[in-house]
Amino acid sequence: MPLRIVLLTLLFLSLFISTSSFLTAQVGASPASGSPDPAFNFLLQPNYYECIHLSVLGGQNVTLTVTSNLSVNVYLMTPSQLQSFQSGTVQYIYYNQGTSTRANIGPLQGGEYYIVVENGNSQTAEVNVQYGTVPVDIYHYSTLPAPIGIADYGVLNNSGSLSPYLVKYREALGHFTVYSIGAYNSSPPQGIGPYSASLQLNVVLQVNTIQGPYEYWLQNVIEFFTNNETYAYVDNVWNFTSTPSFLTNSTVTGGGAVFYSGNELYYAYGTSIYDYRLPFSSTLVVNESPLPNGVLISFGYFNGSFNWYDNVTIHQPGVTSAYMLIDGYNETGSHNYYDAELVFGGGGNGEITNFTSMRSTLQLEYLLVNGTFAEPRELYGFGGDTAEAADDLQTTLTNGIPTVTLGRENFNSTLFQTVSPLSISLLPAFPTVDQGQESLANIELNISGGILPYIVYVYVDGTLVSNFTLFSQRFDGLLELGNLSAGEHSFYLLVKDGSGVTVSSRTFELQVNPDPQVSISTNLTYLDSGQTIPLYVTPKLGTPPYRLTLYVNGTPYQNLNAGLNQVSLPGGVHSLQVILNDSSGFVVQSNVVVVHVNPDPIVYIYSPMRETDSGIPITLTAEPQRGTPPYTFVWYVNGTKVATGEQFNLTSPQGAYLITLILTDHVNVSSQYSVTILVNPDPQLHLTSNSSSNNPLLQGNNVHLLAEVRGGTPPYTFTWLVNGKEVANTSSPSYNLSLGPGSYNVQVKVRDSLGYTVSQNLTVQVSYNLTPFIVVVVVVLVVVAVVLLRRR
Repeated sequence: MPLRIVLLTLLFLSLFISTSSFLTAQVGASPASGSPDPAFNFLLQPNYYECIHLSVLGGQNVTLTVTSNLSVNVYLMTPSQLQSFQSGTVQYIYYNQGTSTRANIGPLQGGEYYIVVENGNSQTAEVNVQYGTVPVDIYHYSTLPAPIGIADYGVLNNSGSLSPYLVKYREALGHFTVYSIGAYNSSPPQGIGPYSASLQLNVVLQVNTIQGPYEYWLQNVIEFFTNNETYAYVDNVWNFTSTPSFLTNSTVTGGGAVFYSGNELYYAYGTSIYDYRLPFSSTLVVNESPLPNGVLISFGYFNGSFNWYDNVTIHQPGVTSAYMLIDGYNETGSHNYYDAELVFGGGGNGEITNFTSMRSTLQLEYLLVNGTFAEPRELYGFGGDTAEAADDLQTTLTNGIPTVTLGRENFNSTLFQTVSPLSISLLPAFPTVDQGQESLANIELNISGGILPYIVYVYVDGTLVSNFTLFSQRFDGLLELGNLSAGEHSFYLLVKDGSGVTVSSRTFELQVNPDPQVSISTNLTYLDSGQTIPLYVTPKLGTPPYRLTLYVNGTPYQNLNAGLNQVSLPGGVHSLQVILNDSSGFVVQSNVVVVHVNPDPIVYIYSPMRETDSGIPITLTAEPQRGTPPYTFVWYVNGTKVATGEQFNLTSPQGAYLITLILTDHVNVSSQYSVTILVNPDPQLHLTSNSSSNNPLLQGNNVHLLAEVRGGTPPYTFTWLVNGKEVANTSSPSYNLSLGPGSYNVQVKVRDSLGYTVSQNLTVQVSYNLTPFIVVVVVVLVVVAVVLLRRR
C-alpha cells in the first residue's frame, strides 16, 4: 500500500515564528495514491495455463475473483503442488471450474502461493484475475525511514499469525510527553524548515449515507520547530473514498480552506505559534458528531482543559451513520489502511528527517460508540498512512508504556501491553422466581488487570447461556439466565481478556420454585392451504382454571381449550405459542411450534436433452416445488404408466414420445408436467466419390468425396482418413483430395452430437495417362529415322 503524504506547508510557519502571529490555513496533508488489489487481463491459449505468484503472511486469507468468456479451471497451489501440476499430477489447496469464480481461502500458513488458471477448451479464453489478502498486510515497511510511534491497524499478531478485528469510536485521543526532541535536515522539501518535525494523530472517518459509504482521513498534527522550541497545531481533512482526493470549499467548511496538492484536494487549517518547555505533555483530540446532512469534526488538544481550535463540517446529504473506524479486514476506497496512528516524522511535504535527539512517551485511547473508553488491542511501532518519516527512531515498551527514542525500529515485533494479572470480584443477587419465569441475576462485577476488552461468559448449571463484551473494568446490572426448571441451580461467570487469559468466579446457588407450565405440540407442521392443524395444549401445575390464548407470529389469534384444538391458518410460515394465565394471575409461555402452510405443489421435468439416438437413454428428473413433502411421482409415456420415483430413464426406438409426470404431495394434492422427447434413428452413411484431373500425365488424381448422412442427432463431425492416417476434421460433408499415382484406401468417420459414430471406406486408383508417352516415343523414332537416311 503506497504511503499517504502529509503536506504540512510550513513556509508560512517559518515566516511567523518570530512574531507568533496567526497562522493562515495553507497547512496541508496530501495523501499519496493507494494501490488496488492486483488485477490482470490476459488471453489464454487452448490447453495452456497461467500462474500468478503471491506471498502470504501467516493467518491471512487469499481472496480472488476470476472471470472468463469460457469455463476455465482455477487453482490455488503451493510451489510443490505447482511443480507436480507441471509434471501432470494435479494437487491443490483450492479448485473451481467455471466462467466466474469468487473465493476467500484460508487462513493460510505464511509462505509463497500460486493462483493457476488453466484453459482446457479448444478456443482461446479471455481471462480477468483480481486477488488480495485478508487481514490487510500491515508490513508496508521493513526498514527505516518510516513514521515511528504507535499505530493500531485492527490486526492481532499472535506469534506471526494475523487475525483482524474492528473498532468503532467517536473520539481519538493521542497522549504524549516529549522529554527530548531535535531534528535537522540539510536539504528539506520546499516550504519546510531544516529543524522541523511533526507528531501526527491520524484517523479514518467512515460516513455511511443513503447514496453509499464515504471515507475521510483526519489529521491532528503538532508541528515542532526544534531550533527555538516553538510549535503550532494544524489539521487536515482528505477524501479517502477514492484517489485522487477531491473536496471543495462548499463540501468542507471550517476555519481553514481547501487547497491543491498536485492533483489532490484537501482541507487545511493552522493555529498561531506557541512556545514549549520540556518536558512537554499534551493530548491531541479528534472528535466526530453526525449531523442531519453531514458530520461535524472537532480538532483540539488537552493541556488541563479542552481547546477546540477548529470545527470542520463535512456537508454530506443523507447520512445514516458516522464513526471513526479501525478495520483489519478492509482498505478504504483509496486503498489505504483503516488505522489510527500517533507517529513522529518530518515537518511536511513528505519530508524524511534525521532526529538529533528523541525521548517521548505515547498512548492512544478511544471513546467508543457505546460511550466507554478503550485502549488499542494491539500496537505496532510504525505508521502506514503518512509519508513523513524518520531515519533513526524506534518504539519500545518502557514499564509498559510505548517510548520513542533514537535507534533502529524492529518492524517484525509488536508492542504488547504489559499488564497485571487478570482477576475478578463478583457479588450476585438472585430475585425469587417461579418455574417458567425468566431467572435473573443482579450482579456487581469488578475486573482488574488483563487487557481490554473483556468478554464475560455466563454459565448456569455448567452450560453457557450468554456472553457480552466489556470495555471497562466494572459492570452493574441484570443478567438474564433463561427459564429454569424448579430446584437448585449453579451460577458462575468466566472472564476472558483481550489476550485470551481467562479467570472464573466462584460458583453461586440459586433457587427456582415450581409454577404453572404449558406446552403445545402438533403432528402436522407441514400442510397445504385449507387444512386444519390439530394443536394439542397441555397445561399443568399452577392454579386452575386456566385462560389459554394462542399467539400466531406474536399476535393474539384465538382462545383455546386444554387438549385437542383444530386451528385454521392462512398460507405462510407461522410461529405458534400459547400464553397461560392461571387463576392467581401467573403468566407463562409455552414452547414455540413452527407450522408451514404451503401453497399447492407444482412440478417440472428436468431433461439434459430433448433429442437422442435410438438406444441412447435419457434420464428425466422430477423437480418439485412447494406443496407438502414427501411426494410420490408417477411417469407416463404417451399416456401409459411406466415408472415411479424422482427419476425415469427413457430408452425407446425411433419416434416422438410425450412424457408426463404426475406429482402427489403428502396431503394428496397433485400437479403434472409434460415434455416431448424425440428419438432419432441411428445415423447411416453413404460415401461417394468422383475424380478428375488437370494434369496431362495423370488420370483421376483430384478426388471429390461426399458423405451423405441420414438419421442420428445433428450436428455431425466428419473425420477424413487416407490409408488409415487422418488428414482432416470438418463439419462439412464434402472433402477434396489431391493424390499421386497409386491405390488408396479412403475412409470417412461421422460422429453425431451424441457421440454415435459410423464409417465407410472407398478404394481410389490414380494412374498415369499413357497417350502423351506414346506420342513422344513415335516422334523420337521418326527423328532418328530421318537422321539415319541423311547419313547415307
